[in-house]
Amino acid sequence: VGTYVEWARQHHPGKPILMSEVGAEGLVGYHTGGGELRRWSEELQAAIISASVLAAHASGFAGVVLWQFADCSVDLEPFFRENPRQSPVEGGIDLDWVEQLARELGATTSLYGSHLPLRPRGLNNKGLVSLDRGHRKLAFTAAHEAFNAACMAAVSQLPGGWPAASKLTEANGADHVLSVHTWNSGDRPKDQPGLRVHGHRLKARASHWTVEPNGLIRL
Repeated sequence: VGTYVEWARQHHPGKPILMSEVGAEGLVGYHTGGGELRRWSEELQAAIISASVLAAHASGFAGVVLWQFADCSVDLEPFFRENPRQSPVEGGIDLDWVEQLARELGATTSLYGSHLPLRPRGLNNKGLVSLDRGHRKLAFTAAHEAFNAACMAAVSQLPGGWPAASKLTEANGADHVLSVHTWNSGDRPKDQPGLRVHGHRLKARASHWTVEPNGLIRL
């Protein structure tokens, strides 16, 4: 990502650069639990969305266009012209073999014909919300938090008296900055509300702070 941004800046100076069609599939209600990130799960989709938005911001992109807001129906006729309608999976159910193949093998394309994309439930499952907009996937919250973090970090004019990013030095001697943010959905401990405060090795993730006369830290 960083290499492409530098190339674009060199050849098109002064032009804003957008990262487009960033996304990942996530089946509504499919959770792996235990912190495991499996393809097609809401957890992995949320982690990819969050990482993509934050990486784009850290690399200097002007913005990110996600694919897509909501799941949408797709025409399955081209798929079944070269794929069996009856389940080729042993013990599989005819109507669900595509989803079974996707979950069990982590596959995104068919094993047959010209290897067309798998469309479990007859949907493009890359939406942040369900087809009927009634279910917000974990990726919805992840996108909200990631964009909010990127926008807050992009504020160029800070109030008077605010210092530059200050470094913390951890016990191992490595330089880290103080980073304070809401928990990312992918690594938030169970039932843990509020903010995460920690040292971060990337200066771009530094929080701006100052000490108030009463001794409180203002972020």
